[in-house]
Amino acid sequence: MKLGQFFGSIQVLMYLQCNVALSAPLPTIEIPKPLSDIEIKSWNAVGAEIGRMRYADFPNFKVYNNNVIPNIDWLPAIKLVKIDINEFRQVLAPRVGFALDLSNIELDDAILEKIITLKSLRCLNISNCQVTDASLKTIAKLSNITYLNLANNNITNDGISILGSMEHLDSLSLAANDIDNGAAASVESLRNVLKLSVSSTKIGDDFVASLVKVINLNELFLNATEISNKCAFHLSSLKQLTVLHLYNSEIDDDFIASYKIPLSLHTLNLQNTKVSDVSSGVIKRQSIFKLLNVKNTLMTQAGVKALRADMPSCDIISEFKGNK
Repeated sequence: MKLGQFFGSIQVLMYLQCNVALSAPLPTIEIPKPLSDIEIKSWNAVGAEIGRMRYADFPNFKVYNNNVIPNIDWLPAIKLVKIDINEFRQVLAPRVGFALDLSNIELDDAILEKIITLKSLRCLNISNCQVTDASLKTIAKLSNITYLNLANNNITNDGISILGSMEHLDSLSLAANDIDNGAAASVESLRNVLKLSVSSTKIGDDFVASLVKVINLNELFLNATEISNKCAFHLSSLKQLTVLHLYNSEIDDDFIASYKIPLSLHTLNLQNTKVSDVSSGVIKRQSIFKLLNVKNTLMTQAGVKALRADMPSCDIISEFKGNK
């Protein structure tokens, strides 16, 4: 079962518990466990910071200093800012699911070989680590990984298909890599992904068209890409989207007019686009919206005020006073 599906199952069970008389008690959900004292000591010895990370922060991967694990949306997390390979080889592999942040460290084969011995590793941040397609062949051996941040590396279209063997992977950031519409041919290998970021890449409408193969995709980040208004048609096919980020994209009111907004969509980021008050009528019909970002668009103060009046339960972000 994928991580996102696991959380969805929990939500259904909670709903049933509150609203339906059940004949049998619900199973107890086990809260992720913290690292043991001996594991913490082992990692502290190599200069690691111990804390926690939250799945909901995707695509950002932040390690919070507090190492208390309050609920199932969190994992114990380990952050390293430098690695001495001889010391790193000696650290204890945690026995509980955990997250590892190695961002901004150049990874070599020796480091990667140690990483793949960490069988309980669930979330890995190796952004800005000079990861290449060749490196992915080793990383793909981490079969239990659910959350992988590969942003700002040297990954190309050819590397994406390698990730297809990571059958539990459901949250993936490929932001700021050398990928474009040619990556569409490999998208089917990501069919199990629930959350995907390809922000700050050269992907365009053809890549978005291929995402129909990612059948359970519910969070999509297309910030600062080369999409156009034409991608509205393709996005309309993604019926399960809950979160869509289009920051700094070349779209305008024609996009909003053509986009058949799915009923599931509750977060829409239109910051730094050319959307104007003309789109207000379409947007306000999406009553489920929880967050709408129209900062630095062509929307006027009057237009934003009207949206707030029509969508009182939505957090509307803009440059105008009255932001919730």
